[in-house]
Amino acid sequence: MDSIAPLNLAYLSILHHEPTGELVQDLRARFGGTFLVNTGFGVITTREEAANLVSEGHADAVVVGRPAIANPDLARRWKESLPLNEPDAATFYAEGATGYTDYPLYQG
Repeated sequence: MDSIAPLNLAYLSILHHEPTGELVQDLRARFGGTFLVNTGFGVITTREEAANLVSEGHADAVVVGRPAIANPDLARRWKESLPLNEPDAATFYAEGATGYTDYPLYQG
C-alpha cells in the first residue's frame, strides 16, 4: 500500500466476498484513507448488512450496484424501509435504457 500513498487517492474500493476478513481489513488498515467495500459475487447487499459493515468499522461506505440500478430512489427506500424493486438480471449489460433507467420510483 505504501506504493499508492503518493497518489493521494480519494478512496480505495474493494470487491471481495468477505469484507470483514483478514485480507480486506488488512488493506483497510494499511491504506488509512476512505475505504469502500462491495460484497458482489451474485449476492445483493441488504440495507442491514451495509449499515452493519459501516457501524462495526469495517468500511466507511458500502458500494451497491444492483439495488441502486433497480431502485433509482434507493437512499429513500433504505431510509424509510420501503419495499425494493427486484433487479432484472436478464437486462444487465444490455444496450439501451431497459434495465437501467426504466425502474420506477416508489409510489406510496
